[in-house]
Amino acid sequence: MVITNTVLKQTFPRGWFGREGSVRWPRRGRSVTPLDLFFWGFVKDYVYKVTILNLGHLKEGIQETTEQVSWVMLQHKWQEVEYPVDMCRATNSGHVAMY
Repeated sequence: MVITNTVLKQTFPRGWFGREGSVRWPRRGRSVTPLDLFFWGFVKDYVYKVTILNLGHLKEGIQETTEQVSWVMLQHKWQEVEYPVDMCRATNSGHVAMY
């Protein structure tokens, strides 16, 4: 972790987002939706299947992976999210676990 922080500070001297970064990032932001979590989880899983060689390689991997995300994938994920929301409405705002 110390090595990572050192590299990030050298690479991004004006600051970087993170729990240990110069710009604090909350563990779970309120504006992060289940679709955001799905999307970035999907991207991360595919991009980091290979060893990242440099920043250009990382950007290329992110771009290629984001192009694989289809509307059908997002619609299916939304349907998974929609059910607990409907249950919350039906139970008059009762507690519903979101996975």
